[in-house]
Amino acid sequence: MDKSKRLDELVGRVDELLVRLPDGPNPDLAALRDRVDAEILMAWTAISLEAARRRESIGRAARRPWTIVGVALLVGVCASFLLSGTALSRGSKQG
Repeated sequence: MDKSKRLDELVGRVDELLVRLPDGPNPDLAALRDRVDAEILMAWTAISLEAARRRESIGRAARRPWTIVGVALLVGVCASFLLSGTALSRGSKQG
């Protein structure tokens, strides 16, 4: 389950709890409701920013596919060089 769905469920549960509290001119309850609303807004903002950053990162990578291909090619060449060097050193030790 992703973060936004979990936050939706949490907000629903908190709303159910807040509804059970008595209505009236109690400043402590009003402050609690305000604080809960502010925290929910902050959580939604954080989730939205994270999703936007992720989309931006994916977009940057998609605009530079040759960079990704080049890095993958370089890693492959290095790995094959290391593996062939290891195989050659084993062969010379056995012979």
